[in-house]
Amino acid sequence: MRLIAIVLGIALGSGPVLAQANTLLSPPPVLTLQAALDLTLAQNPDLLTTQRRLGVTQAERVIADVSPSPIVGLSTELLPNQQQYQVALVSQELELGGQRGARIAVAEQSLGVTERELQLTLWQLRSRVRTAYTQLVVAEAAGRELTLVAALNRRLLEVAELRFQVGDIPQLDVIRVQSELALAENEVEANQTRQQVAQALLNQILGQPLDTELTLEPIEQTPQFSLRVSTNGIPLASLLPAPPMTEPVILARLVQQALGARQDFGLLGRQQELARAQIQLAQANRVPNLNLGLGVLVETSNQSGETVVGPTFGFSVPLNFSNQGVGQIQRAEAELRFLSAQEQALQSRIAVEVTTAYRQFLLAHQQQERFAQLFLVNARELQRLSQLSYERGRSDLTTALLAQTQSNRVRQQYLQSLDQYQQSVSALEQAVGLPIES
Repeated sequence: MRLIAIVLGIALGSGPVLAQANTLLSPPPVLTLQAALDLTLAQNPDLLTTQRRLGVTQAERVIADVSPSPIVGLSTELLPNQQQYQVALVSQELELGGQRGARIAVAEQSLGVTERELQLTLWQLRSRVRTAYTQLVVAEAAGRELTLVAALNRRLLEVAELRFQVGDIPQLDVIRVQSELALAENEVEANQTRQQVAQALLNQILGQPLDTELTLEPIEQTPQFSLRVSTNGIPLASLLPAPPMTEPVILARLVQQALGARQDFGLLGRQQELARAQIQLAQANRVPNLNLGLGVLVETSNQSGETVVGPTFGFSVPLNFSNQGVGQIQRAEAELRFLSAQEQALQSRIAVEVTTAYRQFLLAHQQQERFAQLFLVNARELQRLSQLSYERGRSDLTTALLAQTQSNRVRQQYLQSLDQYQQSVSALEQAVGLPIES
């Protein structure tokens, strides 16, 4: 009878604890992963810097289109024989050898390189946002789990104290539960620090004050973090092997997609086009410009007062040395060879990166599915039954604590599997150069 009274007392007294746990698990207003990405595109400092650089390159394209302006001059010469010469002349520098077109081509290729760099920055930011978002959302989920563990330890302590009062268990069991509770509360505090660090990192990427409070989408609602930023992305289902799409077939397709979609691969192509344009400009600059002048000559005699007016014409050509522009050409040619070698090396590396990232993705996806569908469910049921058995006096404290420890370990491993899964998705996106739409 005394044991039944204890059980009833614990059952009635556990209501506030369960209510507190439910409150902690209730979903508040959230910042979704898509909203975090949109916010990054609007105010990330690195992205804004690259965008302003794009404006500079666009201005350079306008400058390249400018031709030399005509020059208007007036000169007067007084000779000893009392004769005076006045010349009004308009001169124009003519760019020969296709210099203006080559200069415009270099500016346009520079603009293309900057645009590619902007796209690469955007793509890298996507990975950084996903990584930082995942770290914070996992830390928040771990905090909820650890808080729940601490609450369950408090419940165990209440049971142990009541059972000790009636002489059902030794005082050693009470001390053991107190130690477990202290450890759980310490883990809660440590995780709060991890949350603060993860939140500061995400805020830095979002371009807002580091101490801005963020509430993210709970893992319990969307464990795969649905993210759609492009209609040309790769559907997640198409990455999972299923006849006739075997793993080698999917890998071969992903490698081909990567060669056409990788921003760094496209950037190397743009840089090579820029080097070729610089070679053409250096060759065009070796052709000297022609300066033409046309004007009016006025000759006046101070003795007779007679004035003679007539046309005047002239031209000039600078004398370039034989090595004019050779250094610029050699430098651009060396840059082109270097970029070509980089492209070949990257092409070989892409196949390895895609293969590695894809297999890590498959493993992480499999691990996450197993934890979600089997391990996590079994661990929670084991904890529930063992704690209920302890409350009813049918098992000892060791069994209850072992079940709780195992359940907590499985839950933490489940959160780690979600983190690893998201990292694998991000790595595969970076390797292929296309978004994966879940």
